[in-house]
Amino acid sequence: MRGATAARVMALAALAILASTLAAPAGAMQTLRGGMVAEDFSLKNLDGDSVRLSSFRGKVTLLNFWATWCATCRGEMPELARLQGIYKNRGFEVVAVALDTIPTEQVRDYVRDKGLNMVMLHDRDQITIGLYGVPGVPYTLLIDHKGQVKRRVEGGHDWRDAETRAAIESLLNAAARAAEGP
Repeated sequence: MRGATAARVMALAALAILASTLAAPAGAMQTLRGGMVAEDFSLKNLDGDSVRLSSFRGKVTLLNFWATWCATCRGEMPELARLQGIYKNRGFEVVAVALDTIPTEQVRDYVRDKGLNMVMLHDRDQITIGLYGVPGVPYTLLIDHKGQVKRRVEGGHDWRDAETRAAIESLLNAAARAAEGP
């Protein structure tokens, strides 16, 4: 009986995993209902200065977890840099967290070679993986001006698509209305 129960539990767990992967295709932007607050953390940027995530409060922030060894991540970086350029003057910030365990100098060399113009943080100790339950890279969160996580993307994503632009525009418009006051 014990073996049969264990087999049923394993089968149910496999079905739950399958259902969760079918719920949203890899790379799809998922809207999060409710109020998940973006957990604050402090990491060093590639120049060695400490940066807190909470320092971006008031801006719409795209928080991207990536690694230099990840081909999908490397492919997304130019598009994330492009988004940064398009929306920066409207209160938008891309914050990329490199989860590489390699020395910061190597991450810095990669970023400079690619000409990436966004906030780059290095989480060599990978503390943000537990903080955010990062399932793998790339993993991206879209955070509103109040620090609430509104959207997430697991895996690669086409950052040029209309849904992405609409999500960013909606959050930027809400931030602008809030700044204007009642």
